[in-house]
Amino acid sequence: MTNCNKAVLRAAVRIYERLTKPAPNSVSVGMFDAASNLCLDVARKIQKAEARGWHAATRRLRSELATALEQLTGHVADVRAALEPPVKPLVMPTPQIYRDLLALQREFEEVKIDVQKSRVTARTSSIELEGVYLGPFDIVLYWDRLGLSDAYEVIAVDPLPATCNDNVTHPHVDGDRLCEGDGRLPIRNAQRQGRLFDFFLIVRQTLETYNPSSAYVDLGEWSGQRCEDCDSTIEDSFTCRQCSATVCDDCMSECLCCDAIACSDCKTTCAACDDPFCSKCLTPCITCKDSICKECSLNGQCPDCERKNGAEDVQLVEESTASAAV
Repeated sequence: MTNCNKAVLRAAVRIYERLTKPAPNSVSVGMFDAASNLCLDVARKIQKAEARGWHAATRRLRSELATALEQLTGHVADVRAALEPPVKPLVMPTPQIYRDLLALQREFEEVKIDVQKSRVTARTSSIELEGVYLGPFDIVLYWDRLGLSDAYEVIAVDPLPATCNDNVTHPHVDGDRLCEGDGRLPIRNAQRQGRLFDFFLIVRQTLETYNPSSAYVDLGEWSGQRCEDCDSTIEDSFTCRQCSATVCDDCMSECLCCDAIACSDCKTTCAACDDPFCSKCLTPCITCKDSICKECSLNGQCPDCERKNGAEDVQLVEESTASAAV
């Protein structure tokens, strides 16, 4: 038996020991509690961003919430399973696990077995969905967590993330978490039973399948720019001078004085004429402090304050004239 086969055999023995080890009686809710708190925190941030009209932040936070909910769902399943009476699952014997590990080496581009870190890594070939090249992915299974929601990771080998979200490297992968969809139960069952070959095939098939309804980012918008105000895909973009946000022609505002571009959050207007100007081209009225443009400034005042002060001056002159006459 070669050194490689001995390493595979050691891994198979460790995996079998892990699968047949009695489950703990206590229920751990630490991860569940942390995931639920994260969901609530992100949801509150979304409400704040929507109330303030922060479109780019809202879109990013919604993606974060989708990932957090996916994690929470997995932890809920873990806690629920721990509450059920222990049932000894059908576990593949060590020779079958050994043969599965060998079969992986023939099926995948590259397979690494790390006994010290209790993990098996299988690399897929390059994945392309609807003409969008996404590159190969590493599926990393940690056998000391088998059956749990965080038992594996999906990592882009040569990340080509969506333009609008650097954390999404695949329509169904946010960070290192795969949105399993209908594959959740088959993936869990394959882990618990030690059917490692089936597990890696199911995850790979999920990566090679595109479901627009559950995508973090639509493939049609993968490499296109998005307006951070209206969230539409754009060809001709403009950059806000103040915050560097990318906006479309319909959402951008152009200063009538210096031609500076502003997004909706940074857009400012003259309090008198309501025309768009950047903040640098507006000055505060010396009386009411409203921001006004040069055309509306009369002796440093806005038209309303100038008229009001002019009327007061006329009244003072009239009162002074009447007093002199008396």
